[in-house]
Amino acid sequence: TAAPETRRFHLSLRRILPLLAGCFLFVGAGAWMILHASAAPSLAARYIIPVAGWLSILFFGTGAVALTVALLLRKRFPLVEVLPEGLKLHSILKPAKGYFFPWESIEAFSRVRIAGNDLLAVHTRSIDISLSCSDTPYTINDRVLDAAPGEVERSLEEHLAAYRTRSEREPAS
Repeated sequence: TAAPETRRFHLSLRRILPLLAGCFLFVGAGAWMILHASAAPSLAARYIIPVAGWLSILFFGTGAVALTVALLLRKRFPLVEVLPEGLKLHSILKPAKGYFFPWESIEAFSRVRIAGNDLLAVHTRSIDISLSCSDTPYTINDRVLDAAPGEVERSLEEHLAAYRTRSEREPAS
């Protein structure tokens, strides 16, 4: 049996656009607070409202920039690459840097719940990473990918099974 073909999963446009719209909404609200603070009846409100406005612009403006970059780079850098040789995981924050796991180092995949998120954990022979934080490169949040529910997990299991079948047929060296 030949190795399954390479699969690449990118950040979902359906997940990015609402977040980007929310960031722009809060940046606009921050600008509105700054522009209308001078009409505030109390002296404290004249100073507190602009600070809240600037903080909103700073925080959500940074988020808007980060999401715009992620939007522009989403097709260039897939977050998950399922290759015949192994699994490559990328971070949204560092899309060019990937973590590669050859199939011989992967034992299994399982669902774990970390910080309220249902994630797909990668278990390797050297490290059991099912209890890792969701920011580690060893878990996959497949809900943010441009894949149907269960598609990433099926692809991973299919590739791992194909690797095991190939390695059983090959003579030991």
